Amino acid sequence: MVESALNQGGRAMDAIGFRRPCTPAVDVTEQPERVHVAVDLPGVLPDAIELSIVGNMLTVHGSYPASTAEGGQTHLSERPHGSFKRLIPLPASVNADDIRAESRHGVLYISVGKVETAKARRIPVSGASHADL
Repeated sequence: MVESALNQGGRAMDAIGFRRPCTPAVDVTEQPERVHVAVDLPGVLPDAIELSIVGNMLTVHGSYPASTAEGGQTHLSERPHGSFKRLIPLPASVNADDIRAESRHGVLYISVGKVETAKARRIPVSGASHADL
């Protein structure tokens, strides 16, 4: 019931020209050596997608194509169109030089290598022994 009212409200806002932001859905998963991100971008060509990474923040920026036929009139527009920008915090420190991205069937798949964490190790201490004192 609440969802139905929200959907009706959203359609009413569309009817008066209010555009909802285009926010693509995202999944982030972590494995021991990599972080994987899947971003729903149906209809968006790879050339229209920009990726950047600073620290552990991944930014996906691009544009959904307009769906209006030239010279036609739109009566209902529910599919996303226009530009989008999604900031995705990654759950671990990552290596920005070890990133792969591929667009398949309307989904952008991104895989980023994690930074190897420092492991504790024993450090020998040199110096005079008791016998030398």
